[in-house]
Amino acid sequence: MKIPTTRFGEIKVEEKQIIDIPGGLVGFPQCERFVLLEHLKESPYRWLQSVDEPSVAFLVINPSSIVKDYAIRLNPEVAESLYLSEETLKMVLAIVSVPLGKSKEATVNLVAPIVVNSEKRLGKQLILEDTDWSIHHRIYGTSEEVRSVEEKAA
Repeated sequence: MKIPTTRFGEIKVEEKQIIDIPGGLVGFPQCERFVLLEHLKESPYRWLQSVDEPSVAFLVINPSSIVKDYAIRLNPEVAESLYLSEETLKMVLAIVSVPLGKSKEATVNLVAPIVVNSEKRLGKQLILEDTDWSIHHRIYGTSEEVRSVEEKAA
């Protein structure tokens, strides 16, 4: 199928690439279907592009790429709603914010990760409570690996 996007133009995606996120993301409840797109070759970043709204796309990253000990504990209800078990292949994504013209001041939201059951392509954005993680965790100055990968990709 072809989907229109304001950032990438019209793109062709397979139905099996679509990630369903019932209820959408915080602030975007109307966007319930997304696809992951490559940002740059060998980059740890990807784009989470809405299938439902052409202008909605988020730069995302696996938060473990930024913080080695990043871990979340899923409550049983969330795990059940996503059909997740210990063996299920899953991915965790965090939304990146980049101030216009100030890429070195980019931050990542570690408090509201998006957890996806990779097998069923079913996801949910969580809001972590009682956490020490920040919604504005600075990327640069905290992760040599990400910086190194980005410099190689540039």
